[in-house]
Amino acid sequence: MTSTKYFMFLYSVYSICRALKAPHFAATKCQSSSKKFAVKNSYLKKGYYIFDKDLYFATNSKCLPKSGIECMSEKIEIKKSGSGAVIFIAGKMKNWHESVLLAWLVLWTVCGIYIMYSFFQITNQDEKMFLLVYLAFWAYFEYMAARAWIWRRKGKEILKIGEGRLEIRNNLKGFGNPKTYFIDNIKDLKVNTSNSNNSFAGTYNKSFWIVGGGSIAFTHLGKEVIFGRQLNAEDCQKVLTALRKYFKRKK
Repeated sequence: MTSTKYFMFLYSVYSICRALKAPHFAATKCQSSSKKFAVKNSYLKKGYYIFDKDLYFATNSKCLPKSGIECMSEKIEIKKSGSGAVIFIAGKMKNWHESVLLAWLVLWTVCGIYIMYSFFQITNQDEKMFLLVYLAFWAYFEYMAARAWIWRRKGKEILKIGEGRLEIRNNLKGFGNPKTYFIDNIKDLKVNTSNSNNSFAGTYNKSFWIVGGGSIAFTHLGKEVIFGRQLNAEDCQKVLTALRKYFKRKK
């Protein structure tokens, strides 16, 4: 491949990345276009708040002056409603992390397509077996990276507290079934120590190229429940404080 073709290939990848990321950056312009962040006052399925299709996660509470949503941090928002509340935890990550992940995903996809093409061109059975094993490896990491990238852009965890229950839902563009836990049966609400920075599992679960594990845990009827994906220590404490506050009101 000549230097000109190589440059054009890299520029094409860069252009694709920018095109795919363009809507996401609209969130940084929320001060000048607050109408995009208007929240619908209607409910769908189990009473969850539904956002307009062009609504992106606000990073500044000034973007939502009339919505009743309070920004607890860059990733966390809370909407208070009487004796209950809805907490939104976004799956967003740093912009440069997203760019790196998207570029890797595009290149990995191109690589897989080329290997699949080669698989149907060769006739040697040993080579075909090798490529088949490689494609299985490729498909696994393609799925993991694509899943992580989609979650980072569109995913959020929704915690709804009210009527003596805590409902947790992994929401992706309106999809995701809530799981319900009765507050009276919730015990030992705390930071998930298995995700400690000192452990290999903790370091891996905080990597930006995977969806990641939960940072907060509690016990419900003898079973451990984990949620709050990839929250830092400060955000964990904010969520825990909010949950404990509403749990006490119930009791």
